[in-house]
Amino acid sequence: MHGIFEIIGAIQLRKEIDNEWMLILSGAISVLFGLVVLIAPGAGALGLVWAIAAYSIVFGISFVALAFRLKNHRHEPAAG
Repeated sequence: MHGIFEIIGAIQLRKEIDNEWMLILSGAISVLFGLVVLIAPGAGALGLVWAIAAYSIVFGISFVALAFRLKNHRHEPAAG
């Protein structure tokens, strides 16, 4: 579910942020990881630990990259 919400959020923020593809990529990786774990639950515990570690590293790097992109973004309050 997390990956799907990331993809939806990236699509909704498309006009607000640049390079929303990073958030879409992160969401796609999350969805793929979930599918792999769902399809092959019989994989060894060590293999699952390695997969979680690789996912966490890629997910963390993508969020750090997104954070640097959003660092200078300013939200303008709505007029009213």
